[in-house]
Amino acid sequence: MAETVKLPAPDWLIRHGGSVRPALNGHGWFVDFAGGPQYQLTLVPVGGVHGCRVLQAVNGRPVPFDGMYGTPEEALRGGLEVIRKALGW
Repeated sequence: MAETVKLPAPDWLIRHGGSVRPALNGHGWFVDFAGGPQYQLTLVPVGGVHGCRVLQAVNGRPVPFDGMYGTPEEALRGGLEVIRKALGW
């Protein structure tokens, strides 16, 4: 799935020296900054549409997020927005 959905890093993440890269298994993306992966995004089905699971990469803890989106790209952008808010950026 990661290879079929383009997920560019948003401006706020780039300003903080971060990036987004596909996971090697092809089923998610890592949000990197501060020297390594900090969050993992994974697309999930939610009520017949798309959602995004957001996990802290260092400990596997979920970041609360329950959005429903029409496209995978929108779901991933929603996941990135949850990370931005969690970081206070």
